[in-house]
Amino acid sequence: MDAEVREKTAALTREIEERSRLFDLSPDLILTTDHAGSILRVSPSCEAIVGYGPKELVGRNGAEFAYPGDLEAARAEIRIARRGQQRRNFETRWVHRDGRVVPLAWSCVWSDSEQCHFFIGRDMTESKKAEEALLDSERMARTIIDTALDAIIQVNESGEVLEWNPQAEAILGWSRQEAMGRPITDLYLPKGYRPRYLTMNELLRQAGRVEGERFEIDAVRKDGHKIKVEISMTGVRRRGGNVYSLLVRDITAKIAAEEQMRQSQKMEAIGQLTGGIAHDFNNVLTAITSIISILADGVADKPQLSEATKLIAAAARRGAELTRRLLAFARKQPLEPRETDTNALIINAQKLFRPTLGEHIEIETCLDENAWPALVDPTQLTTALLNLAVNARDAMPKGGKLTLETRNVALDEKYSRAYTEVTPGDYVRIAVSDTGGGIPASIRDKIFDPFFSTKGVGKGTGLGLSMVYGFVKQSGGHINVYSEEGHGTTIKLYLPRASAPEEVVEAAAPSLIEGGMETILVVEDDALVRKSVTTQIQSLGYQTISVASGAEALAVLERGESFDLLFTDVIMPGSMNGRELAEEVVKRRPGMKVLFTSGYTEDAIFHHGRLDPGVLLLAKPYSKAEIARMIRHALTAA
Repeated sequence: MDAEVREKTAALTREIEERSRLFDLSPDLILTTDHAGSILRVSPSCEAIVGYGPKELVGRNGAEFAYPGDLEAARAEIRIARRGQQRRNFETRWVHRDGRVVPLAWSCVWSDSEQCHFFIGRDMTESKKAEEALLDSERMARTIIDTALDAIIQVNESGEVLEWNPQAEAILGWSRQEAMGRPITDLYLPKGYRPRYLTMNELLRQAGRVEGERFEIDAVRKDGHKIKVEISMTGVRRRGGNVYSLLVRDITAKIAAEEQMRQSQKMEAIGQLTGGIAHDFNNVLTAITSIISILADGVADKPQLSEATKLIAAAARRGAELTRRLLAFARKQPLEPRETDTNALIINAQKLFRPTLGEHIEIETCLDENAWPALVDPTQLTTALLNLAVNARDAMPKGGKLTLETRNVALDEKYSRAYTEVTPGDYVRIAVSDTGGGIPASIRDKIFDPFFSTKGVGKGTGLGLSMVYGFVKQSGGHINVYSEEGHGTTIKLYLPRASAPEEVVEAAAPSLIEGGMETILVVEDDALVRKSVTTQIQSLGYQTISVASGAEALAVLERGESFDLLFTDVIMPGSMNGRELAEEVVKRRPGMKVLFTSGYTEDAIFHHGRLDPGVLLLAKPYSKAEIARMIRHALTAA
C-alpha cells in the first residue's frame, strides 16, 4: 500500500513539475485570477509580452493593465465563462510598460474547485502586423485594379467572371454587377475562342501555371459596337479549379492611328514620286508650248498647218493641267494663301457649279453667318470645290442634292491624337455632301491615290480627289470622309482659321501680248527648254543671253555683260539653285529684276505652301502670252 501511495505521489510530483516547466517555459501569457480579477499567479513570459515581471503583476488587478476601451467587453466574456464554467475565447489589448498597446488573444475558463479563473493569452502583435500588411496589400491590389487603364478580368475554367474592374466596364460596356458570375463568352469574347480555354486548361493540368499568352481579337461591346482588343492571359491552377487573369487593352484607336500613319507615309512617297515626274514632264511641255507658239505665228496664213498647231497647243494644255494636279497632290504647287471669306467664295463658286452639274442636281447651302475667315489660296480652294462637285455629280447620275456647309470648329488634343497629322486649333470646316450611292468600304482608303478612278477608261484622270487632298494638306488643313453605301458621301475640309478676310480683288482682264527691247539673262539647265524659251523670248523683241547653270551666269556678271532681267529656273543641278543665284546676282548688282520659273519648286522659293515675299514665279509650262505678261511685270515692278 505504501508503495502504491509512493508511486502515485511520485507521478503527481512529476505531473506538477511538468506543468510547472510548461508554465515557466510557455511563450504565451498564463495567469490565474480570483473572482475579483486580482492576479494570483503569472508566467515568466509576462515580462517579454507586457514589460512587467511576475512580482510586479501578482496581487494587482488585471483591469489595471487592460486597454480602457476593451475593459467592458472583456468583463462580459469573463462573467459568461464563470456562469457557464465553459471556455471563452476573446481578444483584448493590454498596455505595455513602455506605453504601446499589445493585442492579446485570450482563452478563459473558471474553476469552481479552485475558485479562480485560468487565462492563456497569446501575443498577436506579429499576427496583427501580418494581417494589416495583408489588408494593405489587398487594398493596394484593389486600388491598382480599380484605377488601371486596362480592363482587368478574372475567370474560372468554365469562363465565369470572378473579377471585373471599372475599366472593364468602360471598355466593354457591362457593369460589374452585370458581369460577375456570367460566362465571358456572353459578355465580349467571341464563342470561337472557347477552344483556347480548353487548351489552356490542359496546359494547367500538366504544368500548374501558364504565363504570357498574348493575342488580339475583335471583341463586341454591350452596345454591339466592335472593337479591337489585345489580351494578355495568365492561368493558375488552384484547389477550386483553374483561374485565369486577363489584361484587356482597347487598341482600336492605336490600330487606326498606325493605319493612318501608313497611309500618310504611302501618300508622301507617292507625292515625292509624282512631284519628280511632274517636274520632268513640265520641262518637256515648256519646250513644246514655246516652240508651238512660234510655229503658230509662222503658219498663221496657212489654215491647215495653223489648225495643227492649235491641236498641239491644246494637247500641251491638257498635259499642263495634268502636271498641275500632280503637283497639287504632291503638295509642291506654289500657293498664295490669304484671308478668305469662305461663305462669299462658295456663293460665287455656285455660278461655276450650275453648268457643270446640270439641272437634275439641286444645290443647297448651309452657311454659318459667323464663319471665320480661312487662310487659303482662294483660287485653289475654288478648284478643289469644283472637283468635289464634279465627283458628286458623277455619284448622282439620276439626280440628287449637293449640299455645301460651313461651320467653325475647334480641333482639340483628343482629336489630334486620333488624327496625328492635325495641329490642335481653330478651323473653318467646309462640308460637301451628296445623296449618291456612297463609296464602297473596300476602296475608301484608296480614293485619294493619284490615278485611282472608278469611272472607267477615258472618263477621268483619277486626280481630282488627289488634288483636293494635296491642296488641303499643303494649306495646313485636314480632310475627312464619311460615306454610307446607298445613302451618300460627305467630304469635310478643315481649313486653318485666319484673322480677318481681305477684300476680294477682281482679276485683271487679259491684255495684248507685249514685248520689249531689254536684255534678259536666261538660266536653264535643260538644253531643249533653254533653246525653245530663248527663241520664244527673242520672238517678243528681247535680247537674250542664255546659260546652263548658276556658275555660268556668274561668269556673265564677271565679264561685265549687261542685262535687265534674270530669268532663272529654280531647280538646277550643282551647288547653286535659282534662289541662291538670284541672291548673289542682286548682291553684285543691286536692284536687278528677277523672274523665277519652275515646274517643281520644292522649298527654294516657297515655304509652308506660300511663295516667299516679293518672289515672282512663272510656273511651267507657260504660253507665249503668259511669259510676255510676266516678263513685262517683272521689268516694270517697283
